[in-house]
Amino acid sequence: MQQPCKIVWIFFLLWVAAAVDAAPTYWTITPQPQDEIPLVDVARLGGRTLPGDDGVHFRLPDLKPNQPVEVFLSSELGPPLELIAFKTRPEEPLLQVNTGDKGSAELRFRAAGTVYFRVSGPEGASYQMIVLRARPIDMTGAGSFIPMSEVTPPEAASAPKTAAGETERAAAAPAGSGGMTLVLVLLGLILVALVVIAFALLRGRRGAAAILLAALALPLVGHSPDARAFDRATFTRSRVLRGDKPIPEYVKPSLIARDNLSPKGDGFVLGAKKRWDSVSSGHGQAAKIINTALAAGGFVERLFGYMDPNDAAVQPNYHPRGIPPLPASILDDPTAPGLRRIEYEKIADRIEKARRHLEGNYVVLKQTELEAGLITEMAEAAAGLSPFAQLAWTRMKANPKTSFNVSARKFYAKYDAGQQSGLDYLNEALKDMGEFEAKYYGQRNWYLYFGLPFHQFMTARYLRPEK
Repeated sequence: MQQPCKIVWIFFLLWVAAAVDAAPTYWTITPQPQDEIPLVDVARLGGRTLPGDDGVHFRLPDLKPNQPVEVFLSSELGPPLELIAFKTRPEEPLLQVNTGDKGSAELRFRAAGTVYFRVSGPEGASYQMIVLRARPIDMTGAGSFIPMSEVTPPEAASAPKTAAGETERAAAAPAGSGGMTLVLVLLGLILVALVVIAFALLRGRRGAAAILLAALALPLVGHSPDARAFDRATFTRSRVLRGDKPIPEYVKPSLIARDNLSPKGDGFVLGAKKRWDSVSSGHGQAAKIINTALAAGGFVERLFGYMDPNDAAVQPNYHPRGIPPLPASILDDPTAPGLRRIEYEKIADRIEKARRHLEGNYVVLKQTELEAGLITEMAEAAAGLSPFAQLAWTRMKANPKTSFNVSARKFYAKYDAGQQSGLDYLNEALKDMGEFEAKYYGQRNWYLYFGLPFHQFMTARYLRPEK
């Protein structure tokens, strides 16, 4: 029995060594601040390509969901090139473009974590690449407030009926459950998975149990399969590309000065400057009154979708499709006194606080259900290894006293309580905004026409149907 084990280990070590030799070099892109384009850091680089899967590989680390990225690739001085973007393996690109006859191509996206790129084409073909990474943008902006002049109050329409209990105004701030996690639920499900794997082992299914155990461990380790190569990536160092074949000197990318960009690269920079000039004035505190922070958030969401659908599923969305607008008369009143503006800002800030609270909890819910679902699927697979494991898993799921069922109930109870608190707090602030509109601008039905539909939309979005 000892000899086969040694053979397996030797084979495994040889496989690891081969994988190390086969991994490409990833050059780290580090955009730098500059004055030409507002709110954006820039990296300009160029070089020559390798063909096919070899290509030239890059990494753009530590991205945040509120940092839009633009990538421009030019091949106007040579044959067409391909640019792909991926998060795990180049064989699974999430975005892919080709410079084609046009001689250039662009990618725009948002992502969380590290994104990798590969530029490939005929060996020795030249390219220029420009990477714009925005500094973090306030995606919550000024809520959904728009100037009152942009809407027509439905004076002739019948006022919506107030839902039961909405006449009561809660004075308490929303309960702080935005940072809650389902650690106990996840640990409970992991324990169940391990118990099911143990059943498989006891029934002699050691091979299958080992595979499932490895599947459980890999997500917990959390390393990219190419992390070894990325850790050594740099613009000043190189390593073996394929076995003992060194990277050709001409493949090493170099930084490009602004004046040395190709005509298409220069046009891209000028276009980017125009795009970002339109939102730079809305970045900061002043935006709460001039209402351009909302324009910045809308600009980002309109032009920069999430590269990875998994990111989109678990990232905050403060402007979901169909959200009713909240008009504010003060946005049409440039002569409003300072104290009135301060009063408006305080109420708007409370509405924004409630929205952040509700969306934050909602994201935690989605993230937790996604993670718990993956572990549950693994346990289901393990249970299928034997009728004994299936029986044990079925009984554990049906037992309300099982630890993960108890933890799940507590989690959902905390989520429901936190969201109800946030909705009550939001309703309080919306009614105060209605009073503000009536007091200064004569909009006596503001809450019925605008505040209440907004609250009903948020209730439908953030309260679970099971509640």
